[in-house]
Amino acid sequence: MKTPKYMIEAIQNKVITEEILGACTYSCNKRAKNCRDKEQEYRTQFDYYGNGRKNRLKKDNYYHMKDTFLSLVTPVCVHTAIESRDFYDGRDYIGVDKVKRFYLYYKVGEYGFHQPIKEKEIPADLPREDIGEFTTYGKNIKDLLSTDYCKKVLALIESGDYQYIPQQPLKEAQTVNERDLYISL
Repeated sequence: MKTPKYMIEAIQNKVITEEILGACTYSCNKRAKNCRDKEQEYRTQFDYYGNGRKNRLKKDNYYHMKDTFLSLVTPVCVHTAIESRDFYDGRDYIGVDKVKRFYLYYKVGEYGFHQPIKEKEIPADLPREDIGEFTTYGKNIKDLLSTDYCKKVLALIESGDYQYIPQQPLKEAQTVNERDLYISL
């Protein structure tokens, strides 16, 4: 997807809105899921070129970016989920194992994100919700923000020289002057 002009202008003015943060986190999260799926695909075949390893490294990088983006917001609750995993012994299918997992749940704009944690790390002040079976999928990269744009937002966060505005999205400003005023806040 082509990055909207108002998002580019906001980053140039060192402003990160909830909409930008949510879209960048979503894009990195879905790209990580795509890499995870490719990595698993290469596990079942001879990988002469090391593509499984390359996808694992990309996946780890995208999850690091997601973690950095989520560091700007606080979790809403803890989700408890049952995860089904297929197990193989070499090449033979063994069966399905169900495992209880815990996730911090973040709400950023119109997006929701899960970040895995261990049971002993669950904050006592957060409510818990059981969400049952939990499966995640990747997304076509044509529908996501560019990696370059997400890296610019990441660099801005890591520099510490930015203003985070968890308010209305920039595209809701009615006129150019209102949007400019909003960006200058």
